Amino acid sequence: MDIVEEAKKQPIKPSSSEIRKAIKILEEKGFNSRDIAKFLNERNIKINYTTVYRRMSGRNKGEKFYIFDYVDDFERVIRGFPPQAQVLAEEMRLDAETQWPEPELKSLFETAKEEGRLITVQPSWRIFTYYRKMLMDAGIIHLTIR
Repeated sequence: MDIVEEAKKQPIKPSSSEIRKAIKILEEKGFNSRDIAKFLNERNIKINYTTVYRRMSGRNKGEKFYIFDYVDDFERVIRGFPPQAQVLAEEMRLDAETQWPEPELKSLFETAKEEGRLITVQPSWRIFTYYRKMLMDAGIIHLTIR
């Protein structure tokens, strides 16, 4: 048989977005990750329950939001921070917003880097993740999932 003809006869595989939608629907109906994996495997979608679990919305509900907390004597609090951490804190304090979804905060820091306020050769988000705990422990920001 010709390989082209054989390829034409193969069923179209569902896209990963279709699989995610199916997982979400089954999750909402009360299926657990093992049940969903079994359901999908019975329909020739090879997936194990661990992979299903990672894709389930219950695992990562909501979006990460960083919230700026006004602290008394902000300048004194950040004085002992490394220069890059000081810039991150200042960028958040001076921004018109006081809470940011993670992608918007990434953009805020990348703009600070591009405009020369945050000096680094690394990605700005990497700098933030390095100093995030310091900023949280100082009470400057906190994280919430919505």
